[in-house]
Amino acid sequence: MARRSLRVIALLAFVAAALGGQAQPVFAHAGLEASTPSANSVLEESPTEIVLDFDEAVEADLASISLFDGNSAAIELGAPAAGADDTVVQAPVPALDDGVYAVIWRVTSTDGHVIDGAFSFQVGTAVVGDGQQLIDEVRGGVRAEAVVRWWYGVARFLSLAGAICLIGSGWWLLRWPATLGRRGPRRMVAGAWSALLVGSAAAFGLFGAEAVAGSLADALSPSTWGDLATTQTGRMLLVRVVLAAVLGVLLLSLVLIYVVPPNNNDALSFHVARIVRWKQQGSYFPWETPFIWQLTFPVNAQLTYLWTLLMSGTDHFIAYIPFLAGVLTSVLVYLFSREFGFSRRGSAFAGLIWLLSLIHI
Repeated sequence: MARRSLRVIALLAFVAAALGGQAQPVFAHAGLEASTPSANSVLEESPTEIVLDFDEAVEADLASISLFDGNSAAIELGAPAAGADDTVVQAPVPALDDGVYAVIWRVTSTDGHVIDGAFSFQVGTAVVGDGQQLIDEVRGGVRAEAVVRWWYGVARFLSLAGAICLIGSGWWLLRWPATLGRRGPRRMVAGAWSALLVGSAAAFGLFGAEAVAGSLADALSPSTWGDLATTQTGRMLLVRVVLAAVLGVLLLSLVLIYVVPPNNNDALSFHVARIVRWKQQGSYFPWETPFIWQLTFPVNAQLTYLWTLLMSGTDHFIAYIPFLAGVLTSVLVYLFSREFGFSRRGSAFAGLIWLLSLIHI
């Protein structure tokens, strides 16, 4: 029965992840609302800049704007920068001669989707040219290689499937914690976490490669990672990777706590020894012992251990008390860091560092 239920949860998680991955393109992404110069416009004189206005926020640091003349030659522009608000990207333009020009652009919306487009305009009224033909000639290379986009979709699906499977596994283990001692449930949790971590890390690099219209090699480039980490979308993806790593440490702690009995010096010489003695003699009174801790230290921690032992009937859950204390301590680390004047990011990083240590086991 337990095996069948595990299979049902895994199947439901897989189907939900598949539906989530397929339904995602239905949602609207950023679209170009207006541009300067406007598409197919005829200008009497050269524009001083190219301005792209979108219907939602975009990452200016990852934007690309290219300009080509009627001979398909690239014209050097200034670096794209944010305009009046985060929905506008602009780039300065040098003085242009009369002729037909094509603008090829690529931006990344703050929801993590890369979009691109092109339009043409004309300087001077006496020029004759085919703007669409020029666009068709120079538009190649505005998008990342197809294999990059394919693997990026796979990575996103993998991370989503891993997250859903972890949620399902967590629900199962909360209802039947004793199954944590079995190999099958542990393998399922480990597999789901591996999918989440690998998928999140791969999505970070592949998103950078797609944003710069690069290849798979760009996904492994530290320079691409650095450029991506300066953007809001990149930071969100990086935080996902860090949280996945922290979650892995927490899951490992939970498994080790249950599978491995309390066998460290602190537990055997103090905590567990004290509560076992209480059970043997039927009272909380001290007894003759060479350990001064057992005679003088407060009994608060041991009482929580004793209640856990009595209610669960096993010592497998005793070490969850310091584990939860360690998690709460990470919150205190964040709050104290803020009190000492550190930034939110620095304080959160300090709390994550604490969680990454296994000292609270």
